[in-house]
Amino acid sequence: MVSGILTGVAAVGIGTLAGDLIDWKNGFVQELLDEQGQHRVFMAFLWHCAYSCLLVSFGVALVQYWAPQAAGAGVTTVMAYLNGNHVPNLLRTRTLITKFLGTVCSVSAGFPMGPEGPMVHCGACLASIITYAEWGWTGQWLRWFGRKARTREAQFLEKLKVLDDLVSDSDHREFVSAGVAAGISAAFGAPIGGVLFAMEEACSFWNRRTSWRCFLAAVCSTFTLQTLSRNASHGMISFTGVHNYENKDWLYQLPFILVNAGVAGLLGAAFNSMRMWLWKLRASKTRHVLRIAEVIGMALMVCTCGFFFAWSAGKCIPKNPDWGEEYGMRFQCEEGEHNDLATLFLSSSHHTIIKLFSMGHNPG
Repeated sequence: MVSGILTGVAAVGIGTLAGDLIDWKNGFVQELLDEQGQHRVFMAFLWHCAYSCLLVSFGVALVQYWAPQAAGAGVTTVMAYLNGNHVPNLLRTRTLITKFLGTVCSVSAGFPMGPEGPMVHCGACLASIITYAEWGWTGQWLRWFGRKARTREAQFLEKLKVLDDLVSDSDHREFVSAGVAAGISAAFGAPIGGVLFAMEEACSFWNRRTSWRCFLAAVCSTFTLQTLSRNASHGMISFTGVHNYENKDWLYQLPFILVNAGVAGLLGAAFNSMRMWLWKLRASKTRHVLRIAEVIGMALMVCTCGFFFAWSAGKCIPKNPDWGEEYGMRFQCEEGEHNDLATLFLSSSHHTIIKLFSMGHNPG
């Protein structure tokens, strides 16, 4: 239960911080665009790029210099850990902090990524920290407050001895599996989906006790997320207002679904091939400055492409009244309108995906 609740809190924190940072960035960009002057577009572009580069530089520096195990989404490494591979420091406290801050920075910088994969790693870290009780830092904090604090420290550590029965390798593996299920559940609002993911993808060892632990953690994670975040009624990614199709509608769309699936498979294969080719050109993990420069270059490319297409090919269209004031970027359009490509590329990818999947809804 505790790991599920903390995973839900982490999901709320990532979503809230990333959303606030994106809104603040876009708000300042809009202020620069609304000013009078010949270079207002260029100044807005510079601010957009500088802001994104600063965020990703901070996140990559944490990974390179403090917690290298926090690199990437973390799903594959957690799966490897649960299947018997030893990955040093994969589930430590510093890895969790770096994963949390790095995800916030990457999403806020406008990278085409989301917090769903990192939530799996965060849930596994939280479960591991709780079961293995990395409480050594509590003594260092409590010693600053005198003798009474030392007495409380001794009492606190004595109570923690009840966790000795939970730190066997098998129990620890089961609790990490529960953390994985809680992470998926917080991302998609699907407790059963989180359990199925942990069973089918993450774990090699499974029993009834593991199932109940995963389900309890997943339910607590989703409940915590829905309680603390009003905008996450069905998880971090929730598709509301989607049109209800009849059986014949699905039949009509079946050819397009098949073509889309085939194209997606080809794009996935091309992406993997290109990634493996580019991996050979990347700097070594020990060359920290070059690694940071790589991410800055990627941020500049993403920011330039998004801003350029919004400025050159974006169209001003009436804003959907159901969106409210929290979504839709006006860019250089008049009041009551929004730039379609600026909204697509510069707004929060989380909200953009939800709006795209909710298109075509007919309230009548």
